[in-house]
Amino acid sequence: MNDSTNDHRWRELCEAIVEEPDPVRLQYLAEMLNKELEQREERMRERYKSASESQR
Repeated sequence: MNDSTNDHRWRELCEAIVEEPDPVRLQYLAEMLNKELEQREERMRERYKSASESQR
């Protein structure tokens, strides 16, 4: 997945969380959101690391 697809995915999860009345499903969605955001953060770190190394 590219960054725009991933960006869209975590936003969709946020919208679903706001609307979800079922606590079990809400927990699942929150876990999925957390996973998406962790992956996004890791990609950003890798990108920053690569950019820093290429400037040396």
